[in-house]
Formats: sequence, C-alpha cells, structure tokens
Amino acid sequence: MMAETSLDRGMQQVFLDALHATDRQSLNRYVSQRGRATDAAQKEALKRDFMCLPLLDREDLRELALDLLRSAVGAPVTDTVWMQWRSIEHTWDGIPWKGAWADYGRRHMEWAQLVVAKGQGPAYSPTENTTGYRNNASTQALYALHLDADGVGDWWELIRVLGELRLAFLIHRSGGHTPALPKWRVILPLAQPFVVGGTEPGVLAWRNGYAAARVVFGALARLTGPGFDPATDGPHHPWFPAARRRVEDPVREVYQNHGATLDLHALLRALPSAHPTPPRTSPRPPASTGTPSLLQLAFEAAGMLGRPLGNGKYAVLCPWNELHTQPLGPNEAPTSASVIFGSAGEGNMGQFHCSHSCGTRKAREVLDALPAYAVEHAHARHQPRWLASPTAERGDFFSMRPPGLLDDFNDKLPR
Repeated sequence: MMAETSLDRGMQQVFLDALHATDRQSLNRYVSQRGRATDAAQKEALKRDFMCLPLLDREDLRELALDLLRSAVGAPVTDTVWMQWRSIEHTWDGIPWKGAWADYGRRHMEWAQLVVAKGQGPAYSPTENTTGYRNNASTQALYALHLDADGVGDWWELIRVLGELRLAFLIHRSGGHTPALPKWRVILPLAQPFVVGGTEPGVLAWRNGYAAARVVFGALARLTGPGFDPATDGPHHPWFPAARRRVEDPVREVYQNHGATLDLHALLRALPSAHPTPPRTSPRPPASTGTPSLLQLAFEAAGMLGRPLGNGKYAVLCPWNELHTQPLGPNEAPTSASVIFGSAGEGNMGQFHCSHSCGTRKAREVLDALPAYAVEHAHARHQPRWLASPTAERGDFFSMRPPGLLDDFNDKLPR
C-alpha cells in the first residue's frame, strides 16, 4: 500500500523496492533462497555474502534521498532528552536526563574512556519514559534517531553529506569496531519529538518511519547489505555508549556536529511506506504460578513455549532448532532437551539451556534470536521481582527505585 506522496510512481517503486530489500526479513529470505544451511558456519558464510550485496547502490535512490533530506532540515539543535539504565539487563529503574546538545556530546566522549565487556556497562535510550521501565508501553516519545552500522561500510560519506547539509549529528565507533570491520553509530536530534504514547499504533508508526529513515541514510552513506541494522527499530531499544572492550584497544572515536535538527515528520510525509501485517499470535499455554521471567513471556508470545516441567521450568522450541542434528519438525512439540527456568536476580530475566550443541546461553543472546514482536510483547508484560512485590511503591517515578540505588548509580556514572 502506498501512502500519499508527491513522488512519481517510478520513484515510489524505487524506494519501496529498497525498503523491501533491506527489511528485517531480508537476510532470512536470502538464506532460504539458497537452500537450508545445515550448520552455523554455513549460515555465517551466507550472512557475510549478504552483507556485501549492493542492495542500496542506486544513483537514483541516492539522489532521491538527498533531495528529500534537503527539505527535512529543521531548526538549530539546542538540547535533548534521554533515559539511562544501569545495564542492559536492568530493564527497570531508568533515570531521565535532559541537557544541552553540547553536554550530550561531552557525556559520550567521557563514556568513550570506559573499558567494559561486550553487553556490559550503562545503556541509554533517546526517549521520554513515564515509569523508568524500559518497554514500549512506558515509552512516550523519541528525541533522536539512532542508526547502527555493523560491518556494512564506513562513515566518511555520511559525515560529508550531513556536514554539507549543516545537520547536527553525533557519530561514534562501537565497542566491537576494528579497521577491517567498521562498526559505528550515528545519532541525529529530531526537530520535534516523535510521539508514540506507549501505544501499538504509535510503535508501528515509529517502526515504519525508522525503516524509511534507514533506507534514506543508508543510501546516502553508500552502505552495503541491509545498510543500517533493521533490528534496532523498537522505540525502547537500548543503546550502548562508545566504550572499548579491552584496555589495550584504542579509545573509540566520537565526533559531534552542531547544526540543524532532522525534521523526521517532513521526511516521512514525502515518502511512501509499506504497512506490514500484524504478527500472527499462537495459543498460549497455561500461565505459570509466580512472576514469569522475561524469557518465559517472550517464548510464550512467539508461540515457542512448551509444557511446564515443574519447579518453574518449561520446555521450549530452541531458537537454534534448525542447527540441531535432528531438528524438531513444524508439528512436533518442544521437548525437555531445550528448557527455560527462573533466575534468582531481581531483573528476573530467566535462564536458558539446550542439551544440543547450543548449550547454556545468556538471556540477552536468546532474546536477540527470538522474533522482535515477541520480545516487545514480553517487555510490555514483564516485571522484575522486586517491582512485582506487594510492598513495592508504584506511584511516583522516583519512588520506584530501591533505596540507595539512585545515589549509588549516579556516583558511578561518568559526568
């Protein structure tokens, strides 16, 4: 379905083709078209090939993107808003911040001095949030567009274009960056907050807008493969700052430009959009007693949760089922070979173990392998154990923090 736009049909189709070629399912389509990958090495080889494809390499697409971006230059940037969490696994207890754009840049430059392991350290999101709990239901608005490039090309062409248009941006290397495999992120402050209101229509509008922006900026950056990562389109998506992973690694580069904001609404009004159909839902198994873990809720939403095995343990369909020596068929129920069970931590993420070669995996790794819509539904329903307690305060935003945590967290954050 095409939205009302001033573009002629030919250019609308050029854009929609690029949108489809780089969407969330593009890698899966590429792999399936080349037969079934029987092991992780084959899948990884196919992924490397896919990431080198020139899916956005069309001169007419770049010219379209540049023309549209010229008409989406907003007012000069002044300040911005973000939420900050203690770590990626602390989905609750976020701290709201508001500061000048220059202060935001200094914060990122200080973060770049940190040394943290992959998946560790503070996480943040350019959002306004009503409860401090990182999920779509609590996310009210986004104040910046974050785009993540992972091994699909370097940043110099995009820096040149953004500089010529005098757009404000912050750009930095990611923790896993190497000269041979560039990894980086660009942040563009928005002219107006993109309001999602914690609602499903708002979330869908942001996802559609994010997909369109990925095509525009990916084409301008001359990226390969899907361009900017399509899996980071959730309004509540957490971001890691530019910290390096080892002491011997070089400090990650951070550059900030002061200029105009991005009028994302103006950009999207000029573009056609493809409206995805809502995900299919599967019948839910009986609810468990106690507070469900985030993993349990995510497997349930994905239709991959099997029978209860007692003591809070559930059989599940392994996300890496196709890599098993004898994978389960489409009509076979999950067995006790792959299970999830509760965790003792306050975050109540849950734990996963597969008796096949998958072994024990971190909760975050398992969530990344599950369908994105299922993880979002899980985040919306999930509560950490302390918050689910009858004694927990639920009214004021700051009263929801356990005693002493706010001061302890602030003391540890770089300024």
